Amino acid sequence: MTIPDRREDSPSACFQADARLAALAASPSAPTLDVEGTRKVEAWFLGPRGENAEEFERLVVDALRDHVYWRRNYHPGDPSHITEEIKREPFARDCLKVAEKVIVDLHLIDGETLQSWRDEAAAKVEEAITTAQKEPAPDGRAENWCAISTRELVDPAE
Repeated sequence: MTIPDRREDSPSACFQADARLAALAASPSAPTLDVEGTRKVEAWFLGPRGENAEEFERLVVDALRDHVYWRRNYHPGDPSHITEEIKREPFARDCLKVAEKVIVDLHLIDGETLQSWRDEAAAKVEEAITTAQKEPAPDGRAENWCAISTRELVDPAE
């Protein structure tokens, strides 16, 4: 299927929403964070550098456990649809583990090489996290931020 180029006379819904959002942000009545009040709501978020990770994790785990509790006890007599037998079915297995086993079984690479690739990937992720943590905190008022890495792909506001 060929996707036609976006034409200026028929902008996509996403482009239209972006344009409305840009217009709202430029209006004098746009909401800002420069108001008096409390910063207590910040405790509910992870933080740009994950500085609130422990509390955020606790809140998510509490919410998930509470949700599971209510699912189990809403109608306690209802049968379980996800049985132990279903959990053992081929479609329910971890797809990465299955793929790794097939790769090794077909002798495409050995288990040692596979493990070294995993270790290398984990080291790169750790390196990226360490690098990001050393960067200064973002300043939305001073930076020309864009969600897309290539500015040429950004639709201009109408």
